[in-house]
Amino acid sequence: MDEDIDRLLALLDELVGLLSANSQPHWAQWVEADAARIRQGDARGVTHFLSAFGTMGSLNDVVLEPSRRDSDAVAGLGPLDQRFRQLSSEAYALADALRRTLSIEGIL
Repeated sequence: MDEDIDRLLALLDELVGLLSANSQPHWAQWVEADAARIRQGDARGVTHFLSAFGTMGSLNDVVLEPSRRDSDAVAGLGPLDQRFRQLSSEAYALADALRRTLSIEGIL
């Protein structure tokens, strides 16, 4: 499980960098705070990160290349948004698997 936590933290750190560099301070702070909780051994960082997804206005709705918004349907996502989607998708899947493991172990 330590490898999974290390991988999740690396993904979260990269997400923070992308969000910070692309005018998304709210989400950068959210993900950074969750990473800090996880580093301190607080499993609620995992569940809080997962809560950033799924509803209107969630991390799912973030667009890093706003000039491409109108053309997304035709041209697809730009490279920054592709990387962001890849990272956030992988981080979500890993955090969800960790949440299930932590629940089974009675930690959550």
